[in-house]
Amino acid sequence: MKHRVSFGVALGALLVTLAGCKDSPLGPSEDSPAGPTKDSPREPFPEPLPHPASIYDRISASFIPGSSRYVLYGDGTFSLQYVSPQWGFFEYPGRYSRANSLLTFDFDGWGAMGPWLADGILLGDSLIVKYNDVMLWTDFEDGVYLQTIKAASRNEDPMRRS
Repeated sequence: MKHRVSFGVALGALLVTLAGCKDSPLGPSEDSPAGPTKDSPREPFPEPLPHPASIYDRISASFIPGSSRYVLYGDGTFSLQYVSPQWGFFEYPGRYSRANSLLTFDFDGWGAMGPWLADGILLGDSLIVKYNDVMLWTDFEDGVYLQTIKAASRNEDPMRRS
């Protein structure tokens, strides 16, 4: 058992070291910026939305080129959306529940290792998202999102406290 723990620690340290290397396949290259900056052009997301929704745009750095956002609908559904220069628009839908400032995301997709789940915390206009291990191992990244659009009316706002 002791050897397995040591191997896991050594493997983790190696991955962290490789991710920091400029030429590593695990880390960002000069051709793929760490994420959108305030001054970089953003690819547009499809509009209009099918229902009134609150939108949270990713503001933390990401190794995935392009833009991402959470779209939260009043009926308890959501979509994690991406626009990538390489793949265009794609999304991961699911359902969410809310208890005060805590959100629980249950994605429609899941991997061989189990369901895709994430937790979110609302702090003012910010949404902090932490993915479960299954999602982290399939290249999802924990991140911070900023609310850019609120639902059209208070009655339709999914983030309105009941």
